[in-house]
Amino acid sequence: MDTTQDSVMVALIPSTDDWCRIFPAHTTIVYPGKVVDLDPIVHDELIKLASSVAVLTPPFPVKIIGQEPFGEERVEVFRLVNSPELIALRKIFAIWDDSGFPAFVPHATIGPEGTIVENPPMYLWFNRIMVDWGGEETTFWLRRG
Repeated sequence: MDTTQDSVMVALIPSTDDWCRIFPAHTTIVYPGKVVDLDPIVHDELIKLASSVAVLTPPFPVKIIGQEPFGEERVEVFRLVNSPELIALRKIFAIWDDSGFPAFVPHATIGPEGTIVENPPMYLWFNRIMVDWGGEETTFWLRRG
């Protein structure tokens, strides 16, 4: 089983996380794999790409379309509309994806299966992008103004 201590991901971070029971609240854009399986140069490439994306991308909202258990580990998630922004970011980082899933299903993990969010937001507002390299998080604010 992957943990944040041995895995790599590129993710969007929402502006609020009071609904979330995990840290950090996020929506994974790509999962490149485990740290031990990746050349360290990949870390630098992901950081450079995330930095460039942050400079060019303004914060954006994504509509929540439901809450449900998800994945093999059966975590509770908010399902998200596959917005133009998410589609574009996924395409930019797709070369690095090693998730093994045939389709991108945008979601934000809430917590363990059965986690209840009494008053869920209608939208998540994403204002940061993060590269998590085995627990070492590098986060960039999306373009302001």
